[in-house]
Amino acid sequence: MATIAKLVAKADGSFEGTLATLSVTAPIAILPNGRKVKDSEPVINTDRRTYHVELRATPATYMASVSWTYPADELIALRAAEAERERTAPVAAGFNLAALNFRYRISGDKVAWKPVRIFDDGRQTFVEFAQSVAADEMPPIFALDEHGDVELLNYRVHGRFMLIDRILERAVLRLGVGKAAREVRIGRDTPRRAQS
Repeated sequence: MATIAKLVAKADGSFEGTLATLSVTAPIAILPNGRKVKDSEPVINTDRRTYHVELRATPATYMASVSWTYPADELIALRAAEAERERTAPVAAGFNLAALNFRYRISGDKVAWKPVRIFDDGRQTFVEFAQSVAADEMPPIFALDEHGDVELLNYRVHGRFMLIDRILERAVLRLGVGKAAREVRIGRDTPRRAQS
């Protein structure tokens, strides 16, 4: 919604809008004042647009209100509301808090996209990045086998989380190739058994 700065009625019955320090966001009421002026063309300046309105007064017709909308503005508002809903939506549901495992090691290059935390719930692995990391800056993740061979994993991104539908024992986040490659290694710690 635009903010109306000022609407001034002149002595001849016409209106003039000027951008001033007074800011009001409200409907504009233009009432007939009994003068013989039948036509008027007020100019309304707002912080977003300038409106040139043509007004005609007739004794037979009366229009209580007139309004208009901007589909592009409504679309922007809907997209912003959807983005906020997605941002505040939970990453996953149905967690068994007792089953959460945070025993993961993170090592490797010092890069902006280094995860801040990794955990699993017994079914999925969650890789959490810093709030400042955008989804398009996240590197691909590869599973590492015991021989050091890599396999690209299927994953999905939700906000700052990377969700993998399996438990990772060892993995690597890698960006770049050759000597320019940067990587962060992930390893799952297995709990030690008590000795008897």
